[in-house]
Amino acid sequence: MQKGSMISKDLVLVTTAGGAVGKVWDISVTDNISYEISWTGTTLGVLKIEASISGVIWYEIPGIAWVHPAGSPGNILVNLSQQAYQYVRMTYTRTSGTGTISSWFATKTL
Repeated sequence: MQKGSMISKDLVLVTTAGGAVGKVWDISVTDNISYEISWTGTTLGVLKIEASISGVIWYEIPGIAWVHPAGSPGNILVNLSQQAYQYVRMTYTRTSGTGTISSWFATKTL
């Protein structure tokens, strides 16, 4: 990967079902990653960023100070530096309410 950055929209969903799993990103050749997540409506649920080395078994990345959708519009920016994982993805588990979650993913190689 060349030095610089890449921005891509990751996940857009209407949260009327149980939740969603975002795109799997290969971060093996990047130094830094970030997610910008926003939500509208009255959705209530749990956001997670998960990591994997195999792409088969997924683990929640520890140490993220989350702001979860709690029934009113909101947003969060999550930055992760020097991660030693092969893959990452965002997940959302809906508890109640309706609305839309949008997520953008960016990487930067130094």
